[in-house]
Amino acid sequence: MFIVIIIIIIIIKMIIIIIIIIISIRNIMIIIIIDDDDDDDDDDDDDDDGDDDDLMMMMMMMMVPMMMLMMMMMLIRIMMMVFRMMMMMIIMMMRMMSDDDDNDDDDDDSDDDDDEDDVSDDDHDDDDSDRMMMMMMMMMMMIWLMMMMMIG
Repeated sequence: MFIVIIIIIIIIKMIIIIIIIIISIRNIMIIIIIDDDDDDDDDDDDDDDGDDDDLMMMMMMMMVPMMMLMMMMMLIRIMMMVFRMMMMMIIMMMRMMSDDDDNDDDDDDSDDDDDEDDVSDDDHDDDDSDRMMMMMMMMMMMIWLMMMMMIG
């Protein structure tokens, strides 16, 4: 199970790196376009009004990629949040499974011992249910946050 999880993590990291590379290439292209505009400005030094228009164009050109970047960063952040929550869920579930196994072992041992050990095992079961409740609460909170972010 853990090997599969690690492979999934590596694949997701690769995808994120590829996305970042694509964004950086896009930014470089935009910078080149802006540099071309600067060359045009040098040619049009005679027209004072033209410079203001070019400045406005440059501002607009800068705003669009910045907005795109912000959106991409938000998407990546949301994806990472979801991925982390999924990882937490998987790890918690695996821990709970292992705890259940341990409890079963304790039950086997307790048959040889006093009844008090059985009571302590029951307490462990209660802890598991509490843990499940906590996980459910966390999931609800995360879903609510995601909804708020999407609306925002």
